[in-house]
Amino acid sequence: MKRPVGRCWVDPSYKVDKDGYVRITSSYYGRHSAMIVVWKAIVGSWPKGLVPDHLCGNHACYNPAHIEPVTPTENSRRRGLRITHCPKGHEYTEENTYVHRGKRSCLDCRRERKKTPDQSRRHSLSHYYRYHERNKAKQLERYHNSK
Repeated sequence: MKRPVGRCWVDPSYKVDKDGYVRITSSYYGRHSAMIVVWKAIVGSWPKGLVPDHLCGNHACYNPAHIEPVTPTENSRRRGLRITHCPKGHEYTEENTYVHRGKRSCLDCRRERKKTPDQSRRHSLSHYYRYHERNKAKQLERYHNSK
């Protein structure tokens, strides 16, 4: 993955959509993402089947030097590599990361989950055992009464 050259192009007067991308309307291109319009104006046509990967990590940026056309699979892989911490803030390191079926999980969080038992699970298990103990007692009683 190459490093972006220069500063991000972000205009605060442009509105950003819910995903963090700048959308603009031009008479020639219609309503499109700003990065695609700028890419077409400066670089040329956008390659079919490829998606933009923001090398700078700023979705509102439309600097063509910061955007690289990649496959959707490669874009997802790179996005995963940019995430350096788990949702609880633990850093993904070699010692702290468990990979299963291509997905990372934090070992610190996993250890914390094992320390504190899930209350709903504990309740459902105790209910399960109480229910089956009562049924066993009833079955034994029926068995002894039938003799």
